[in-house]
Amino acid sequence: MNDPEHWTTAHDLALIYSGLACLDRDLTDEEVRAIEQALAGWEDLPMDTPVTDIVQAAATALKQSQMSIQRAVQRVGDELEPTTQRDALQSLLQIAKADGVLLECERELIHHIADAWALKRLGDAEGDALEGETLLHGL
Repeated sequence: MNDPEHWTTAHDLALIYSGLACLDRDLTDEEVRAIEQALAGWEDLPMDTPVTDIVQAAATALKQSQMSIQRAVQRVGDELEPTTQRDALQSLLQIAKADGVLLECERELIHHIADAWALKRLGDAEGDALEGETLLHGL
């Protein structure tokens, strides 16, 4: 499933999620579960492909340097609406915290992705801020 012709937005998200989780060079079971949970409700999942297969394909592509996280971030930014991008950032934060430690490099990557997607505030579909809370508040 590393064939770019069959690569979907769900694969790009899994690649981004896996890249974040692997920053400490250790992909824990908790992080894998967090990635699978983040993708489980994704509407772009290929119907005949289990979430575990998508995560495995992304992790393999990442390990073999076949796919670029930077390109995945750009494609996701181009394809998803801001509300869905915000959801993906929330998932990134949950994945980063899944092993019980939020590393500075994980924090920096999340900020980089938020910048790439021009997201700074958590708001509703109209873009209104939620009582001044920033998406990256507390990072």
